[in-house]
Amino acid sequence: MGRRRAAAITASALVAALLGAVACEQALSIDGTVTVVRHDACGLPMNPGSCQTCVASSCCSQASACAGDPSCAEFESCLIDCGGDYACRNQCSIDHPASSIRAGPPMNQCLAAACGEACGTACGLPVVPTYPDAAAGCATCVAGKLCTGARACSTSLQCETVSQCLANCSTVDCHDSCLALDDSGTFASLEIGFVGACLKACDLGDFWSCVGQVSWPLLPPGDQDLTFTLTDSTSGEPVVGATVLGCDVADETCATPLAHATSDAAGRAFLVLPHQSVQNFGFAGYVDIAPAADAAAEEHQLFFPSCPQTVPHAQVPFSMLSRVGFADLASSAGVTPDPARGQIAVQAVDCFLAPASNVVFSAEGIDAETRLVYLAGGILQTSASATDISGVAFLLDVPTGNTITLKATPKTTGKVSSTVTVFTRPGVLTSVLALPTP
Repeated sequence: MGRRRAAAITASALVAALLGAVACEQALSIDGTVTVVRHDACGLPMNPGSCQTCVASSCCSQASACAGDPSCAEFESCLIDCGGDYACRNQCSIDHPASSIRAGPPMNQCLAAACGEACGTACGLPVVPTYPDAAAGCATCVAGKLCTGARACSTSLQCETVSQCLANCSTVDCHDSCLALDDSGTFASLEIGFVGACLKACDLGDFWSCVGQVSWPLLPPGDQDLTFTLTDSTSGEPVVGATVLGCDVADETCATPLAHATSDAAGRAFLVLPHQSVQNFGFAGYVDIAPAADAAAEEHQLFFPSCPQTVPHAQVPFSMLSRVGFADLASSAGVTPDPARGQIAVQAVDCFLAPASNVVFSAEGIDAETRLVYLAGGILQTSASATDISGVAFLLDVPTGNTITLKATPKTTGKVSSTVTVFTRPGVLTSVLALPTP
């Protein structure tokens, strides 16, 4: 979400006053810089006006709590000073990326419920999910087509908490663990609304300001675990009885797994990973997911999240591609997969971790038999030269025993956003998330 640092409002002023008297007329002019004096609303600095008045009268306890947290105070003061200028608001979220998940959501919820009109927000949303240059058009689309859903989210503490949590994520486990907080489904409904109604207006999937500046957060000392929730991509049903292994990237056969589990009746597999004795990068391997031998409706998959674990107790939903679904996809590209070779599915995501369109993939370690094909309109289109809104491409019939280096390059920037090293096995599908990497 875009963010801009607040500055004191200044202007070069020429003030002319006509002082009338019975016998004389005098003009007074002053050249210089006039600075608008900022006020406090319950300890939170902001420019004077209707928003400041509303915050002081209706959201004082939330503003006071925010004022006590420097990251929250900087971010919220920045937002409030922007008023209805969403380019400014979205720049605030770039300039203040560490806004508090504790104090921020209650503040935003109160502003949306009590002060939305006074503070100039589009149906209560503090920012919109795009970069600053596209923010005004996105906010207009929200106001015209998504106001009900936007207001439902902005006035919900849970939905605001999910939104604030996601704004601070750069890794898969952080992103998915934030989404797991969405018990009511309000945030998910708004996301679906954005894709359905405001995809073009918000230029979703094309936010790349983090490229060249990515660094992974370290995992704090203590226990670490991953809960995978497996569903079948075709039926949507839980995948029961699958063997799930946490593997070191140096162990290509996963002969010595770091953790193992079997998915239960709800499709959940709980992986207890090695204890972190000091602050360090968390689990940075891959996950081997093999369907039960007596079911085998899904493809055996290796999942490369392409980033280390950064949340101690992470929730990861994982849709397993069904054998029928994969066969149909390959057939749409005129390919019958060679069982002696591996297959790779890769999805590009942008700095919001949203599926990215207009991304070109390249690969090192493949050979002349490998086919790179992009998903377009739900099938593999041999004529497509970049990703569509799904962000997905397949490399069919990849040689095994090779290290494969995948690179993602957004057409809008021409710069590599992601470099990921993976491998595959005969008859196995390797799934890769190509998120922006350091």
